[in-house]
Amino acid sequence: MFTHNPVDIPEVSTKNVNRKRFYLTPDGGIFPSITTVLQVRKREGLSEWRKKVGNDVANYISRTAAHRGTKVHHMCEDFLNNQEVVKDNREFLPWCLFQQLRPVLKANINNIYAQECGLWSDKYKVAGRVDCIAEYNGVPSIIDFKTSKSERNDDWNLDYYIQASAYAEMFEERTGTPIEQIVILVVTEDGTVQEFVKKKHEYLPLLVETIEQFVSEWEKKMKNNLMKALTLSALLFSGAALAEHDGQPDAGWVQKPVQCASHKTIIDTTKQFGEIPVIVMTGKTMNTTGILTDSKIVVSYNEETKSWTLVEFLSPEIACILNSGEGMEFIVIDKGTSL
Repeated sequence: MFTHNPVDIPEVSTKNVNRKRFYLTPDGGIFPSITTVLQVRKREGLSEWRKKVGNDVANYISRTAAHRGTKVHHMCEDFLNNQEVVKDNREFLPWCLFQQLRPVLKANINNIYAQECGLWSDKYKVAGRVDCIAEYNGVPSIIDFKTSKSERNDDWNLDYYIQASAYAEMFEERTGTPIEQIVILVVTEDGTVQEFVKKKHEYLPLLVETIEQFVSEWEKKMKNNLMKALTLSALLFSGAALAEHDGQPDAGWVQKPVQCASHKTIIDTTKQFGEIPVIVMTGKTMNTTGILTDSKIVVSYNEETKSWTLVEFLSPEIACILNSGEGMEFIVIDKGTSL
């Protein structure tokens, strides 16, 4: 029987932002997952591999590996929770892999603090979900379970070590308990179990470097999205429309249905639809008499529902919803492109 010494760590939830996984912390933080951050390190290699084998084969291999790993992980979790793990309804390959891993778990792991636990770091601004935190051969450790088709060289595991080191830092922040040792257990399809035991301090500089690279690339991506939002604003905000005059189109000022109210009322309206500001423009806007006045234009947007609202703040007291809708597609055009 395994001994459990559970720690109390508040739960975190996840949210996809631009197809990347982020974690929402109890105190309102939004941090990228450590696996998302680590993707910046292997993007070039994955791209070359996909070109070599083709997208269909690459997708199949990735799905198969993820499925195999998930099944083995669930069996390890059940076993460490002192539940009986039987063959019934277990897929053959994951079951065989777990059987190879079982004696290693039994011989080396005890005093379990947490399994499948959400963690985050206010220092590093990252989050994630760790497989297991327990004593490994009597030493408090971050333990990750991995599966592989064949034996892995130590050099191939660098991202695993960075990931586990991040979990160690997160756990210490959340509990005050330092974890120095990280353990990666790899079980291969030929029945080999590999144990990689490391110290986290060796990989913390690489963790910082990787986070900085991710932040830099993410900020560039957000700037591109800002340009998309500017384009959206340009597409939506128009004060003039064409009218017919003697059968010929003529320019003239027209009024669209506009809702005006206090700042709070307008802001609360956008919040009801789960929208957040994606762009704010301040400066001068021209009214129908041709006079320039101070103004602020805000585009709020809900990424999941694709709803949007275009708001103009006309004065310190009054704001107006100029337009709203959903399903708007962002379009970026080159300078000089004819409308």
